[in-house]
Amino acid sequence: MTDAAVIPLTARRMSEQDYDRERERIREVYGDSKAEAATRWEQELAKLLWHSGWTQEELALKEGKGKSWISQRIIFGRFLDFSENSTVSGNLTEWAFRKYWERSDGASERRRFRHIAEMIEGETQKVPVPNANALMRDIRERYSDGKWHPAETIARHVDKPLEHVSQLLSEKAKSHFKTYKVEARGKGVSEQYRIVPTEKHIGSFELEQKLAPLIDELKAEGRKNPATIAITRIAKIAAELQQFVTEWTQ
Repeated sequence: MTDAAVIPLTARRMSEQDYDRERERIREVYGDSKAEAATRWEQELAKLLWHSGWTQEELALKEGKGKSWISQRIIFGRFLDFSENSTVSGNLTEWAFRKYWERSDGASERRRFRHIAEMIEGETQKVPVPNANALMRDIRERYSDGKWHPAETIARHVDKPLEHVSQLLSEKAKSHFKTYKVEARGKGVSEQYRIVPTEKHIGSFELEQKLAPLIDELKAEGRKNPATIAITRIAKIAAELQQFVTEWTQ
């Protein structure tokens, strides 16, 4: 889609009578809340807000919403006009669009719309990575070191196609996991990822229950005459401490 095909940044002002008539049509067809007709309701309302040509202040007063809420949906409405002749808007919600907007690049709104359309088309065309769980296990075994690694290097070492590795790690970077997180930077030939183990938090109750008795024993040994200190017991306490550390860091 070329820039010339993009809708203008202003819209012809709609009369209040026309606005109310269109608002009623949306209500009759899709209901009066997202719960009744989720995506289509939201999209139609966003397009109406944009096509009204009204100011944000006027729309906020009319709809009983804040200016930020109105602004977000006007941008969404403009994007829906932008993508009218494509399939990228299908089941797109305003919330999902906003996440794409935050990730998009471009010096102008039009360029950002084009980037968003490209991202949606790219993700729609993706097929699941074969044996994704096993592949992620292999990658984590080799690269959970908190360091940046080129996607090409990772793919070569796990002996898998670069596109599979790149897609998998890109998807993982958008989610949060209990034991690790994936971070991404760069694009194309400079695409890199790093896997950072998530810190394991030990509750104060568990620390007190397991460590307090050992600390008391060490204090008791420290109060003894050097000739009567039980070296074997101290060694055993050290072994127990090491066992706890191993358990907490696995």
